[in-house]
Amino acid sequence: MAWTAPSGRAIPAGMKKGDHLFLVDGSGYIFRAYHALPPLNRKSDGLPTNAVLGFCNMVWKLMQDARNTDVGVVPTHFAVIFDYSSKTFRNELYPEYKANRSAPPEDLIPQFGLIRQATTAFNLPCIEMEGFEADDLIATYCRLACEAGGDTTIISSDKDLMQLVGPTVGMYDPMKDRQIGIPEVIEKWGVPPEKMIDLQALTGDSVDNVPGVPGIGPKTAAQLLEQFGDLDALLARASGKRKRKKHRSQTRKFEAVGAFRRIEARTRAEVDRLLDAFLDMKEVRFRKMGIANVFGEPEVRAFFRTLFTEALAEGKPSFVLHGLEVAGKLRAVTGSSLSGKRLICEFGAIAEDDLAFTSPGDFLFFDNIQEACQAGFGVYDFSVGDEPYKRLWCDIETQHFEVLVPLTLKGRALALALRQGARTKAIIKNSPLIWKLTKMLRRKAAGQAAPAAEDDN
Repeated sequence: MAWTAPSGRAIPAGMKKGDHLFLVDGSGYIFRAYHALPPLNRKSDGLPTNAVLGFCNMVWKLMQDARNTDVGVVPTHFAVIFDYSSKTFRNELYPEYKANRSAPPEDLIPQFGLIRQATTAFNLPCIEMEGFEADDLIATYCRLACEAGGDTTIISSDKDLMQLVGPTVGMYDPMKDRQIGIPEVIEKWGVPPEKMIDLQALTGDSVDNVPGVPGIGPKTAAQLLEQFGDLDALLARASGKRKRKKHRSQTRKFEAVGAFRRIEARTRAEVDRLLDAFLDMKEVRFRKMGIANVFGEPEVRAFFRTLFTEALAEGKPSFVLHGLEVAGKLRAVTGSSLSGKRLICEFGAIAEDDLAFTSPGDFLFFDNIQEACQAGFGVYDFSVGDEPYKRLWCDIETQHFEVLVPLTLKGRALALALRQGARTKAIIKNSPLIWKLTKMLRRKAAGQAAPAAEDDN
């Protein structure tokens, strides 16, 4: 057996095809050793040593077994990986991560340093990194070893590491003298290693204080993943079910106030009616927000009428208007364009009336998307814009960038002003408090009173 030394050497530096790396979950070893032995103290000063003794015994046995090939392979590289501290980058992402855990036992704390010294005394690399857990380092070294053409055995039984198991990575549980490969992971959890992340996302982890989906345990999670393939597909299905449920609820609300129907403008009269309703909705909306009505100019209105009227003469109109009529009144309007297999919603508006709380725009979107699917469209595109309601519908987001190439000194100044304006706008819209204050100022400037409830869609 060859060991990597000294401990400062990068692991798995020098690995090549056919080499085998052993990675010991040192933090797991520490706690197993501590709980396996009764309290022991050094006679000279009373220093606790039970975890040190247990850890050394476990490492020594592993080294002897590895030399005798009892674990099935002889490692060419070897390292012991430790947690640096209880605080990692995960706490920044989720402050409650491991918040349920108590501090280590008082008689274990002084043994941490001794255990690291013992690891070095075995001539084994003792590796830890601030801000990361042992699991993170183990996963990184597994990848590096695989890229070098080598194999890896993780000495641990931690379920969090089972996602790493694959053709070149296995696990070994020294307490049970058991190899853990792909079949063993499937036998234990009902899913292959590559789906362990999805399974744990559904079930959560009470040990680490990570919540899961209420009522879903490992068996149910495995069944769902087998049925739907992965977590993204499952969430998409769940999102679709919620939208269908909401659509049924909206249907009942509309039926309670009168008849309703979805309209597609197929005549000049219908184009005029839907456009008039849309323009009125936008005028009310912009006045309420205290900003200029970009649809108010006669030339703009005439352009839209010509665009949608002339499209009626086409065999398959390239521009189409849809509206939702409830109790004889148009409550929502959308204007769309067709581009190949893509139906693009270019604009939309809802009436600010007694039924606005029912989200008639969402109802119309649902019907538009459903019809688009039936007509063979591949994508329903919500067009440019980062409004919150679009994110509730979309699973594909494409970023667009404006490129300014100033040719003169004045052009550079204008480009700088435009960029600064875009940055300021992004800061304002991404801050709920600043955005709310901005809208209040707009309404005040326009002489409008703040509404009791406002729908930003």
